[in-house]
Amino acid sequence: MNDRDYDDAVRRIPHLNLTDFVPKVPLSKILEEYEKEKFNISCFEYGVDTEKNPNLIGIVEYLKNNWKGFGVIDITDRGDHMIDYHKEAVNHEEVKALGIAFDENGFGIYKPTDIGRRMTNTLEYVYSLFKVTGRVRFSMLCSRGVIGYHNHEVKSLIDRKRLSKPLIAEGSNRSAIHIPIIENPKSFHLVTRGWSHDYTDSDRFQLPENAVEYIQHYAINEVWMFNAVHYHKAANLGDTDRVHLLCYFDHMDEKIRPYIESAIENYQGPWID
Repeated sequence: MNDRDYDDAVRRIPHLNLTDFVPKVPLSKILEEYEKEKFNISCFEYGVDTEKNPNLIGIVEYLKNNWKGFGVIDITDRGDHMIDYHKEAVNHEEVKALGIAFDENGFGIYKPTDIGRRMTNTLEYVYSLFKVTGRVRFSMLCSRGVIGYHNHEVKSLIDRKRLSKPLIAEGSNRSAIHIPIIENPKSFHLVTRGWSHDYTDSDRFQLPENAVEYIQHYAINEVWMFNAVHYHKAANLGDTDRVHLLCYFDHMDEKIRPYIESAIENYQGPWID
């Protein structure tokens, strides 16, 4: 598959099931490591100055209460945080205090965190998928929690000041893989074709009239590639918390690309037009 066709497929498939093509997930070993480290779960720090943006106080507090986790691979040495340091509003000095090694260009280097170094089976599986990883973290979406529609690509056009180097070219897809660790049948991911050209107000996304929403449940013992190009959301409508191992990566990564291509070749689901 040539680069153009491959990139087009990645952008047009809402949910791609990689389960039959990637190495089998050692679920019991990863779950055991998660149970030992779950006391490190921290709330999500959205990186917004609510004194300057008081209208966002409710959204920020909602995220802190409903989306939590900790880092396995990150640019920080400490993994016990969920700070979104990609945002310009973040106090970078506070983030740097978490321990960051910088490359010759001044960007933070992705590496196992202090927590990640204790999760040897989790790391071994992650490295079996990727030659180069981005951020890898355990992501908990609490019971009845919903993370509304947002778009990684649009945000990448807004948030140009970063401590971490973009995985691939500006404006390109920062792909995400979800590996369910703790699940319930009422947890879903949704993708829609909706697009906003108002980059200054991208969080105020309104679902276009007659928009198609592609909804998918990610089950235990499955590995899913989630479309981060288009607007997408996560909803846990169940009575229990949902925990995924969430991996960000470059979809052109030479190690995982053959697995993705095989899944594309066998894909029989809908395409985003």
